[in-house]
Amino acid sequence: MTSYDELVQDKNVQMIKNILPFMDSTMQVSMALLIHYLELQNSLKELQKPTKAICSCEIPEGSSRQVEMLKAIKPCCNAKEQEFIDNLLNCLCIMENLTM
Repeated sequence: MTSYDELVQDKNVQMIKNILPFMDSTMQVSMALLIHYLELQNSLKELQKPTKAICSCEIPEGSSRQVEMLKAIKPCCNAKEQEFIDNLLNCLCIMENLTM
């Protein structure tokens, strides 16, 4: 689960998601819509706070936002996409070393 999911998926949303497979197919559609509605509602609540809960991640010393972003999405990818990300990360590393 991503940090964004942790913000928008409260206990109620998690409970509905867990019982969803046990419902009949017509009820699943309604409950899936409810889940998305609750997540959207929770997201809007978070974004309306004076100090936004969804903000830029801290970037480790010696790294870049692009590198950290690619590392964050890599676990969500299939093997071929992960290989592409690795190649892209290698290219970024080479380019960074050339500019120094």
